[in-house]
Amino acid sequence: LSSLYPNKIFSGRGSFVENKILNLKNHSDVEHRVVSPLPHIPLLGRFMSVQKAFEMVGASETRNGVEVLYPKYLHIPGLSMNIGPRNIFKACKPILQRLIKEGFDFDIIDAHYVYPDGVAAYYLAKEFNKPFTVTALGTDINTLPNYKKPRALIIETLKHASGIAAVSKDLCQKIIDLGVSEDKTVPIYNGVDLDMFAPTNKHEARAKIGASKNVLLSIGNLISLKGFDLIIKAMEEIKDAELYIAGSGPEDTNLKNLIRELGLEDRVKMVGRLAQNELATYYNAADIFILASSHEGMANVLLESLACGTPVVATPIAGMDEVITSDAVGVIMDDRSVDAIVSGVSKLLDNMPARADVRKYGEQFDWQTTSRLQLELFEKILNSG
Repeated sequence: LSSLYPNKIFSGRGSFVENKILNLKNHSDVEHRVVSPLPHIPLLGRFMSVQKAFEMVGASETRNGVEVLYPKYLHIPGLSMNIGPRNIFKACKPILQRLIKEGFDFDIIDAHYVYPDGVAAYYLAKEFNKPFTVTALGTDINTLPNYKKPRALIIETLKHASGIAAVSKDLCQKIIDLGVSEDKTVPIYNGVDLDMFAPTNKHEARAKIGASKNVLLSIGNLISLKGFDLIIKAMEEIKDAELYIAGSGPEDTNLKNLIRELGLEDRVKMVGRLAQNELATYYNAADIFILASSHEGMANVLLESLACGTPVVATPIAGMDEVITSDAVGVIMDDRSVDAIVSGVSKLLDNMPARADVRKYGEQFDWQTTSRLQLELFEKILNSG
């Protein structure tokens, strides 16, 4: 049960899920199916800009040799915070019944994102008498437990899960703080494709994107929690540099207006959503990658930047000290502010780490390690049964 959206729909957590699945696929003793429920708004959905893409998706597709099934569940804006898990369960139940009837009597359900997906997996596990695991990715533990009904369902789900993975030790501790046994909670960090994201010729990369000064880079969904507005404002003080922002989202227009208001059109470039090979070019062209988020689980963009040998400046959010453990690869800001971004960038520009050292550090976040730890979790659960 995975938040693996179709190729044409951008999902922040989609790359984690897809890479995890593809690396598990390389193990000959693992057979799996992917069921990725998508929201459906009757009648009005296909006329809503954000929802339309979901409405146009077919029942299934094949991704890199893996069949992905897309059951549609009833989504009512404003109400789905509470009814989402049950609706996802209802949509997925007949799909799982069919898989079993066709001979795929699975051993375990592995869900990504605790709420609502993980709660739906809990319901399905009870229905089919199967163990289930769930992976916490960030907002599902950092934010959603602040709401009464989701909190109760999250705690119930976590307590009944046979195993829980989280993309940082900080998230593991927050899960334990919710009253969940430490014994079944394990940190499994995000991985990075070390072949796709690797150091290349910086001069050639800079020529490809048309850069002529120091290059600063930030990537992500264009939403307020990512702090792109703070980075743009910092560019008023960071004179000898160009900033490239890659991504798409609801804040696109507001950010472009801010750039115009500050008169930074010549030094701040919005380049839109990029394919992974294009992202690798930008990481290699960059001198520094900046993350200004208010919270994250384990930001893939940081790992990709490090893998390309590019040091980072990041906000002091929970779990960040698990990624940036040395001044040799980046700076954790003192606080989340414009001044802190300016200070962090200046500090790195004055004493730039060697690209080879940054790359070597980034190599610890590989998908093979992530897959091995995930398989160990599955084996532990199945062997204990």
